Amino acid sequence: MKNPKPHPESVEKILKTLNVKEERVLYIGDSEVDRKTARSSGVAFIAYKNPGLKADGFIDDHLGLLAFLSDG
Repeated sequence: MKNPKPHPESVEKILKTLNVKEERVLYIGDSEVDRKTARSSGVAFIAYKNPGLKADGFIDDHLGLLAFLSDG
């Protein structure tokens, strides 16, 4: 990659390679850089073990992701 996070290049490459639309993706991260990367890429952001981040959802463990997905 030419541009580091939070530039959207890495996420855009993944989306293009997998032929997935932004609205079908969750970016899970634990830092402000992760949040900015998700936002710059146009994908939803789930904060992992960091409730201080502004996010579309929060999880404390990987099983929390299943609960999050089943609520939506």
